[in-house]
Amino acid sequence: METVNENSVVTIEYTGKLEDGRVFDTTEGKQPFKVALGKGLIIKGLEKALIGKKEGDEFDVELKSDEAYGPKREGLTQELPKNSLPEKIPREKGVVMQLSYPDGKNVLATIVDVKDDKVKVDLNHPLAGKDLNFHIKVLKVEEQQNQNKEEKKD
Repeated sequence: METVNENSVVTIEYTGKLEDGRVFDTTEGKQPFKVALGKGLIIKGLEKALIGKKEGDEFDVELKSDEAYGPKREGLTQELPKNSLPEKIPREKGVVMQLSYPDGKNVLATIVDVKDDKVKVDLNHPLAGKDLNFHIKVLKVEEQQNQNKEEKKD
């Protein structure tokens, strides 16, 4: 049975909860989550918690905000013209949306204030500054396929 290491591809089921017990994300009723570790694709605390686990392991982990989405940073607000938002996005406080920058980078933004012709958005991740709790079940552990492997010579 393989043990999870920093070069593993893991398939897991999970439920993520806030400190007050509210579920913010889960695979329940969905496909399990499959991810290659060591590439920065998941939050560092979750990756760290998976290292050393084996198929079939089921566990709980509490992550402080600095191991999850980081602290909430001040100064990450921006005012945007209302008409710059896609039609389908409600112009209401609390709405979370994805913004795309010209360089192709996407970021989640939360509307924190609405004025006549502008909206003020917070560019912190919606879970920044929050401690998170996960219940995880490891379904499968595989080694990443190295596409640059040298072929064996006879």
